[in-house]
Amino acid sequence: MNILHLFASRHWGGGEQYVFDLASRQMEAGHRLTLVSGDSKIIRDKVAPLGCRGRRRIDPLIGG
Repeated sequence: MNILHLFASRHWGGGEQYVFDLASRQMEAGHRLTLVSGDSKIIRDKVAPLGCRGRRRIDPLIGG
């Protein structure tokens, strides 16, 4: 299954940790993930070990 996760904040907190934990388990189950966040080095650094596709910015009107 292809799954898209959005990080609403540029900071790391409880919601971001929840998405990270969920994404980790989904990848272990064999799903393909794309993570989208604002331009945030902390989020990029934290999710890098997942090795999934990532987008730094997305235009909600045109999808990227």
